Amino acid sequence: MGGRVATEVLNKAKAVERAVYNISAALVPPELDELPAISIEPYHPFEWILEVSVKEKSSGQISKLRPLVILDDVHTLHPDQLIHIRDWLAKREMRISRWMLMRLDAQTPEAVLLEGITNPSTMDVGSTIQESREITKIWLQSSEDRAANRRNFKAMAKSMADKKLRLMPVFHRQGLISIQDLLNSQPTPLSPTNLKKLQKKVDVFQRNSNIPLKTRDTLKQEIKNYFTGSKDIRGGEDVELAMLLILLNRYVKRVPQAGLFENESPIEPSKPIKANAGVADGAKIFLLHEYGRPYYYGIDAICHGSSENAEQFLHLAGRLVNASEAKIIKGSPAELPSKYQHQLLQEKAQEIVQSWAFPFHAEVKRLCDYIAQQCVNKSLEPNASLDGGANAVGILDEEFKLIATNHQELAHVLKFGVAYNAFSIKRHYKVKNQSLTLIELTGPILINKGLTFTRGGILERDLAYLLKILGGK
Repeated sequence: MGGRVATEVLNKAKAVERAVYNISAALVPPELDELPAISIEPYHPFEWILEVSVKEKSSGQISKLRPLVILDDVHTLHPDQLIHIRDWLAKREMRISRWMLMRLDAQTPEAVLLEGITNPSTMDVGSTIQESREITKIWLQSSEDRAANRRNFKAMAKSMADKKLRLMPVFHRQGLISIQDLLNSQPTPLSPTNLKKLQKKVDVFQRNSNIPLKTRDTLKQEIKNYFTGSKDIRGGEDVELAMLLILLNRYVKRVPQAGLFENESPIEPSKPIKANAGVADGAKIFLLHEYGRPYYYGIDAICHGSSENAEQFLHLAGRLVNASEAKIIKGSPAELPSKYQHQLLQEKAQEIVQSWAFPFHAEVKRLCDYIAQQCVNKSLEPNASLDGGANAVGILDEEFKLIATNHQELAHVLKFGVAYNAFSIKRHYKVKNQSLTLIELTGPILINKGLTFTRGGILERDLAYLLKILGGK
């Protein structure tokens, strides 16, 4: 170990590391008899360290600390190295805590797609341990309790961003201590020209569909009541017009035939037509694609666009913070308008997708692009049948289970897509008395393609659909 004092133990560790490095980094491997003794003699610190005693100067109190060794990024190891290190750390002779942190790359497709399912017949060759007894797996990308995960991540991400902001002198001098101080949450409305175009679109649809004015007035009042009943929900003339257009389309879908004359009594739809948060979200997605109205702005957009991934959150938030810092340096107000936030987030999301360089990244991108385009088409249906729209496809659980064993390329594409946060997998999702596995697009793809963050919009597909995208492999 080198001694009983921390500095002596540290010096021994440095000497061993230096000796091993000089061997592994040599251009020509040394002969066996030339290896320095310190590089080959027994050295097992993890098996001997039990605790570290620390004496507090003021009180003289001694605290006994139990060490935790963390090996980060172990997915970069060769698979054989990973097995050897894992088995070594699992030895019960060690008394300290051990944690190996890795991306999902190092897991099998079965483990990633079926989230933790271990098949005894596919145990690692050469392993000396029984994994189920010796190892506890902690999945940081879990599909369980997603609503709670999203809430918890939002609180954590805001705290992380605020702490980072307080350390930046430019913002500290301005008294800006929260990232929300930089983000204008007021939506940018449509220009008068586009607002007139939208008004005309609504009028023309009502006239061509023979919808009575009384029905239109009733739907308008329904929209007014929705916004009046909630203090936290903001509308605007443009959003209300777009919602009216959606409700008029739903009315046409739900009545056998609209009245031919305005003085006729309106026909009651087969199902009540209500204005709600889903319709409002659908209206905003429509306005984004049809008129370029900003959709991605505010702290919620950054958090949801990160898909509960801290690294991704820092990338997205960093782009906005840098833009705000540049404004302060130029003598302008730090606050970013919603239109500018939307632009910056879309640019950063596109950069994230374009920077993908992991295994099967081309196939992952092809899969995301194809699914996203079909989700866009569904989201822009005139009656907004899925409210804010779709952002996932659902495959029957029975079919999805076959991927890991029968379709190896697709299994690896899905595994690396999950590992690098291109999409997520949600098992056992109940829809119409069926159990589906969802492949949900994540933040960068949603922002890049103009899709909703709201979960639940699903395109029901089958295994053949996924295989067709990748050329039937």
